[in-house]
Amino acid sequence: MVLSLQETYEVKRHEFLGELQRKEEEMRQMFVQRVKEKEALLKEAERELQVKFEHLKKLHQEERMKVDEKRKLLEDEIIAFNKRKAASDILQGRSYSATPTVNLKKDKDRKKDHGFRLEVLCFDVREQEVVNMQEERENLERDKLPHREYNK
Repeated sequence: MVLSLQETYEVKRHEFLGELQRKEEEMRQMFVQRVKEKEALLKEAERELQVKFEHLKKLHQEERMKVDEKRKLLEDEIIAFNKRKAASDILQGRSYSATPTVNLKKDKDRKKDHGFRLEVLCFDVREQEVVNMQEERENLERDKLPHREYNK
């Protein structure tokens, strides 16, 4: 059976187009497979990053809680120190403010306005304990005076 040139051309063309479609489908499948592999890798990396982020977030929160606790303890120590200092100053006869002066104007307002400035002084006042301690100190000093006079 002899095929004409036209028929041979059509058969070869049909074979070529079939082969071309097969290769195109194969390339498409390979591309889809690569995309799926990359997507899986990216999802795994994203999951690992999320786990790492959660871990670092937890560490940061714990560290922040520790720092806040230390700050609170330090503030409590400062308050206790200021109270002891005020009591000591009162016992020594000095009038000293245990808390700093409170200015009602902001720093930048003070720079602009050279007029009046309102300051509120806050004193740490002890109730009976400080008064009793000061009275006891005065009594002790009075008791010492006669002894000194006799010793002379």
